[in-house]
Amino acid sequence: MKRKLVLSTLLLFFLTSCFPLKMTIVDLPDTVKQVEVNESKNELFVKANNWMVETFIDAKSVIQFTDKESGTVTGKYLLKSEYVNLNTLNSRVSPEVYAIIKIQVKDGASQITINPSEFEQYETQNITLRETYYSKVQAEKRINELTDSFIAYMRKKTDKF
Repeated sequence: MKRKLVLSTLLLFFLTSCFPLKMTIVDLPDTVKQVEVNESKNELFVKANNWMVETFIDAKSVIQFTDKESGTVTGKYLLKSEYVNLNTLNSRVSPEVYAIIKIQVKDGASQITINPSEFEQYETQNITLRETYYSKVQAEKRINELTDSFIAYMRKKTDKF
């Protein structure tokens, strides 16, 4: 009896871990948010730079371009880091997912544009365990967190010496 239980458990584990992965290409549209603040272009430019510095905490997230005259700050942000899933026959390296974040400021207003790169969404085809490695919903949630953080930061009063 014990032997049958152990064999059936092993068989169930083997069958559930060998299901193929379903791959879907996710290509999200740009997210654009504007915030009006009664501050000068120079003050908003400094705030935008500071927000990026405080938000881009991973070494793979970098500010790539700044131009004070045009009021533009652009950077590459790591939305999801690479990881390896060692699920028996379905071992998969999930690549990194990036987004280009562009901030433009002018007197009284700023705008953030987040352009996520296209990525592959993998989902197991297992009946008992359905797992998604990185999904469109997760990416949209992270992008919304970023825009909400940006808007709150830009509206925050700055202490002046």
